[in-house]
Amino acid sequence: FTARDERFSLEGYNGATGSLLNVLKNGNVGIGTTNPNMKLTVKGHIHAEEVKIDLNVPAPDYVLKKDYKLRTIEEVEQFIIKNHHLPEMPSAREFEENGIMQAEMDMNLLKKIEELTLYLIEQNKQNQSQKARIEQLEKELAALKKSNGITRDTMTNVSKYFQEVIAHKRSDTYCTIVNTGQKFEHRKKTNWLGFKKSPYRNTLRKTGCLALS
Repeated sequence: FTARDERFSLEGYNGATGSLLNVLKNGNVGIGTTNPNMKLTVKGHIHAEEVKIDLNVPAPDYVLKKDYKLRTIEEVEQFIIKNHHLPEMPSAREFEENGIMQAEMDMNLLKKIEELTLYLIEQNKQNQSQKARIEQLEKELAALKKSNGITRDTMTNVSKYFQEVIAHKRSDTYCTIVNTGQKFEHRKKTNWLGFKKSPYRNTLRKTGCLALS
């Protein structure tokens, strides 16, 4: 352990070269480097079970407050297209030149996670709204299909029923076919009693599409 040029240095031994540990007059300690620029500068890997970092930057819980001005997803997209990195995050070149301040970076990443959570919440609301709208449209489509089906079936029965009515000309019968708000009238000389058991007539009566007088 030697003192030189206002620093304490622990030199290598058994053939090792260079200083293993340097303590400068200003209190900076360097391991594997002779020029520590912070209180502890290590050139190499650090192995530890846990590291505690005291924050000197605020935690970004303000992102979750109602008055936070969240960028639209379109604005984020345009920023990425122009700059090729996320807003408020360093570029690759800045990482290479300046490294990473761990506490600041952790808070920036947490901020992005919270913003992403807000985007997901909004997306979920839109999905639920679209789902409800789709379900309503499906119900309307099913009702429309059912209505169209009834119309086709009804008109088929009407045609067959009229054929039976026209085939008999003995007394006056007035029949009105009611379907989807429209009325179809047919007056012929018929024997009404002969049609009480008509399968077409019964079908029309059951569906509420036939009124007779």
